[in-house]
Amino acid sequence: MRNVRSAVIRLLSAILAVVVLAAVIVPAVFASEDDAPEVEKKEYRIAVVFDNSGSMYDNEAWCRAKYAMEIFASMLNYDDGDRLCIFPMWEVRTDGSTPAPKKGADNNYVKTPAKGMIEISSPADIDKISNLYTLYASSTPFQPVKDAADYLNKLGSEYEKWLIVLTDGVFDEYPEPQDKSKENEALKNALLTYASSDLKVQYLVIGKAASELTGKPDKNFYTAKSSDVDLKDKLIGICNTIFQRNILPADRLSGSSLHLDL
Repeated sequence: MRNVRSAVIRLLSAILAVVVLAAVIVPAVFASEDDAPEVEKKEYRIAVVFDNSGSMYDNEAWCRAKYAMEIFASMLNYDDGDRLCIFPMWEVRTDGSTPAPKKGADNNYVKTPAKGMIEISSPADIDKISNLYTLYASSTPFQPVKDAADYLNKLGSEYEKWLIVLTDGVFDEYPEPQDKSKENEALKNALLTYASSDLKVQYLVIGKAASELTGKPDKNFYTAKSSDVDLKDKLIGICNTIFQRNILPADRLSGSSLHLDL
């Protein structure tokens, strides 16, 4: 049954990738090659925090998180040195195996935090995302966010660096306020500490989230909330921001006709 589900997820992800690519890639047209401005090309380093906690599996938000990671991975130019690195919260397998979770001496399942990162360095590596299998989904630690930010901050300014947090919004560990009504603001401030002129942060909350945040684009902190219905549109918007694409106005498309001003 899991193999069938994985095949369906991979097929839907491939279709979604084509749709997103078609929507975000709008080539600039110049009178001649001499008119094209020279743009410094930086290698992309995208660190994705993958919330594979129990709540993500309870509401099947993990499926949408995997779609998002596959889309981001498909947008990178690996020949130019682009890389995507995934920081899961709990131990995973990427080889297609589905081992049973381990039990300790007390007969309870062993909660094993994920170690290191999963690097996507070629199109073939995208299969690692499709094959992601969580041995035992537990709580939602904030530590992987810190680890992903530390990884990016160790890189030089010659990289285009993005920290992307994919979650249902309920973290266990960060500076929590005594006043629970200010919990969202505390999480926002915690994430804002990583945003800088050198590192951009994208927070994508998936499903019924407890922590829907307001972005601060002027501080390089971006936020979005997605359901299963509007995931495609939200990913298009995020990819436009990350990969600096131009957006074609909706009024240029009338029925089956496309109207362009050249």
